[in-house]
Amino acid sequence: MADIDQLRPAGIEIADGDTAKTPEINCTITEGTISSDVLPFTIQFYHWEDEVTRAQSCLVWMATTDGGAASASGNTIIDAGSGSITHELTANAILLCTTDATGELVLSCEVSGTATRYVHVQLPDGSVESCLLTWAA
Repeated sequence: MADIDQLRPAGIEIADGDTAKTPEINCTITEGTISSDVLPFTIQFYHWEDEVTRAQSCLVWMATTDGGAASASGNTIIDAGSGSITHELTANAILLCTTDATGELVLSCEVSGTATRYVHVQLPDGSVESCLLTWAA
């Protein structure tokens, strides 16, 4: 991580005792309601002060285990509303996406039968958020 003094634009001074915060983007991943094997999920980005962010690009991937390698096995990923898939790096497994203007991305994953998948989202600082999605027979 870079020192805050290296990140500060030229000409900006911080008085002794003051602290500066660098922007930190986080996200929540929320599972929707399944219908005909299609399970929607919402990724909502927000600023560290809980302020909704503007449009955000993000890397999203599906895996069969938490923190696992991307897998397209049995997955069909669909744009489901807010935001969009801008590029599939690996069809139905690794996606470059863009949120809408409020930082929201809604996608759906179709899997037949009983299954679990983890959706992973790469944050701008390099960390990863994940959420378990479950399909019941």
